[in-house]
Amino acid sequence: MNAALAILNDVKSRPWAMAADLLEAHVADLQRLAVSVSDLADPNALGSDAPDDAVGYELHDGVAVIPIVGIIRKAVPWYYSYFGIAATSTLAVRNALATAMEHAAVRSILLIIDSPGGSVAGVQELADAIFDARDAKPVSAHVSDLCASAAYWLGSQTQFITANASAQVGSIGVYTVLYDEAAWFEKNGVKVIVEKTGPYKGTGVSGAPITDEQRKPIAEIIQGLGQQFIDAIARGRGAAPDDVATYATGRTWLAPEAAEIGLIDEVANSDLVLARLAADAGDTFAGEQLMLRKKKAADGSAAADTGQASADDLATAQAEGAAQSVERLKALEGRFEGDEDFARECWEAGMTDEQVTDAHYTLVCERVGTLGQTLSKVKIDHAAALEAKDTEHAEAIQAKDGEIAELKAAMAGAGAAPVEKPEQAAAPADAVKAYNEKFAALVQAGDQRPAATIADQFPALQAAYLAAANASETPVPAPSTAQKPDGDVPDSDGEETT
Repeated sequence: MNAALAILNDVKSRPWAMAADLLEAHVADLQRLAVSVSDLADPNALGSDAPDDAVGYELHDGVAVIPIVGIIRKAVPWYYSYFGIAATSTLAVRNALATAMEHAAVRSILLIIDSPGGSVAGVQELADAIFDARDAKPVSAHVSDLCASAAYWLGSQTQFITANASAQVGSIGVYTVLYDEAAWFEKNGVKVIVEKTGPYKGTGVSGAPITDEQRKPIAEIIQGLGQQFIDAIARGRGAAPDDVATYATGRTWLAPEAAEIGLIDEVANSDLVLARLAADAGDTFAGEQLMLRKKKAADGSAAADTGQASADDLATAQAEGAAQSVERLKALEGRFEGDEDFARECWEAGMTDEQVTDAHYTLVCERVGTLGQTLSKVKIDHAAALEAKDTEHAEAIQAKDGEIAELKAAMAGAGAAPVEKPEQAAAPADAVKAYNEKFAALVQAGDQRPAATIADQFPALQAAYLAAANASETPVPAPSTAQKPDGDVPDSDGEETT
């Protein structure tokens, strides 16, 4: 069988949970592209039906983001990659989900869905894995433009579904396509004969007629798969199967309408959803929404024609949620009295107590760091001011010293000794030394009568000297006459002798 027929038979032989118009477009693309593949010597050399292990997930602040993009297949065929057709393997998503469940850093899981659906094969197994993961970690889904058929089958198994405003959601149902080409073959002179062991064997062989008896088991399989689809949605959304069946018409709804009838929970953009999940790990809004849906299913409050909660139930849930929210805000404001702005920010972000504690610790560290930097700057400025003041003071002292030196020089030049501040009486042991030093200074300054000057102007020094002289058992040395121009020296009584 050539590559082109292999591709088309792969599509024709499977039941699909995919928007019909998109599947038809997909088949048309494959028919067009298959022409170029028919010339390949060995198309299998391009790849295999192995699962695409590259799906994985990205970690954003504790949230594992797993993409489900393009056509959903259990294992993505080689020609999808060859033709650049976006597709996601259910096996690869299951592997990514299992890895995220074991990763300690993952606190919440978010499926980002932009898919028209795909083959039924592998979808129920992945749906079960998503639903089971909710017991360990919060699991949410966000629709980015399209979540149809098998894609919604998977998204409905999460605890909370959001979608951007222009997204389409729904297309609940399963179908397959049978091509009875017998008339065309016969018109072209070809009659196809199928030898088989049972009445249903060989059903759908190209060119062979398809009887109503052969169609019956195929229809039963499709209906059975459709019921599995409905039951899975009812389980995931906490709704009654009969209510879900109301919307299993194959059509899609824009996100606002889908929220009204309960197919999704909220219309929001992906950035907001991711930020909110990162803030509270998904526990708050996902858990509350799940509980509300279970309550609706348990008391039968969903309307038969729309599947929506009654106005009373909705009002009650909103009132209860509002009351709890107000109590939460009051508790945070009481905990952080004097820092109410911080408390409100935490409340608006939906933070858990642990996250609030971490945020407050970070805030305090930032504030202390800022104060420390300010204090360091003040100290530096203070030291600089003191240094400037000391420099200014030193310069003033130096200037005064200069003035004093000039005045002393002027007075000496005029023949008068400079007037000094009377000194305090020296201790007896130092009195002689002090007297002699003063005597020498006066002589050096040109004083002709230093002893008389000391007696007149420095009586305390004179008294200390005399006391030391009288108390000493050895003669007190007189000032050196070498310092006196005329050789005057004081006697032991302080009087000059010649």
